Amino acid sequence: MGAAAGVQYHHVLFVVEDGLHGYLLYKIDLKDLFCSASATVHARPRGHATEMRRLPAPVAQFKTLPDVPERIDFALAGGGSTLIGLSNWRRTIVHNTASGASSAGPELRDDKPGSTFVVPLGGGHGLLALRRRGGLPGEAPFAEALPAGDDGAGGWLALPDPPPEFCCLMRSMPGCHVTACVAAGPRVWVSAAGRGTYSLEGTSWRQEGGWELPFHGRGLSVPELGAGLCFGLCPRTGRLLACDINQTPPEVRYAWDETTPRWPEGHKVVAASRYPDGSLAYLGDGKFCIAWTIGIGGHRSTVRRAVYLMGVKVKTSGDRLRMKQHKVCFYKMPTNARMAYALHADLN
Repeated sequence: MGAAAGVQYHHVLFVVEDGLHGYLLYKIDLKDLFCSASATVHARPRGHATEMRRLPAPVAQFKTLPDVPERIDFALAGGGSTLIGLSNWRRTIVHNTASGASSAGPELRDDKPGSTFVVPLGGGHGLLALRRRGGLPGEAPFAEALPAGDDGAGGWLALPDPPPEFCCLMRSMPGCHVTACVAAGPRVWVSAAGRGTYSLEGTSWRQEGGWELPFHGRGLSVPELGAGLCFGLCPRTGRLLACDINQTPPEVRYAWDETTPRWPEGHKVVAASRYPDGSLAYLGDGKFCIAWTIGIGGHRSTVRRAVYLMGVKVKTSGDRLRMKQHKVCFYKMPTNARMAYALHADLN
């Protein structure tokens, strides 16, 4: 999942979960998130309301199954050319981001209760589906793999489970909750709350230690910014951080306080308004997009949700990384929208 040096994107894709229309795919031009090289970022004068922008028309829609609650988790593969969606009801959606054509891919071998980490493996090693919650021993597989190069003709393969003490619900331990994962090439590290971290390469699991990855959700390996550097969002503050995955446990080398999310001025933000799943996309040339979903409104019964997007650019200065600029944009979400997720494209 590492990023190839020199590759850049001119837009960011993100998915909005909509209670009425299923899932909607949006495309935002990066000029709205990053200033030109000669421009200077100026803070908005205090007391002036933050502009709440309107989203452009969605570029694609993915309908959910009728009469059953369906969650679909998405990831970009093939350098951003293909959007993959995995349903808790075994469905696989394959969407060509250039042509806009969508088709059904091979079904997963088992249902995925709750939600799924969809992880493209770097270097053309295929796709991984990881359950975010473990189950009883012998239940549906914890992980499935879709090999690369056969267009899914061989279908999803059930992988061996990690040891039961890591992924299974047992009398002596609470249910497993996967908090974070990150892939670098064919290897993926997976952390679960209170259970430490294991790594998976091919079909072999290995215990890495009792520590957990220092970020929440899916982290991104970006070797062009430093060997072994993985970027993610701090589970406590939401700020952008980078750790060295080659160290055990991974040392946090950078944590940028400037990227801690701050509420838009001039709008009432309800309590607990930053919903837990922030998301991160690397766009090349040191540029990142961070997305959060927030709630705005005076009363919980009238809360509208908005997408909080932050564009961040870091640059090598000597042997260090320094933040060069960042900009924030807010977009109103559709009336029935629930969550928004930025999509990271594997740049390999």
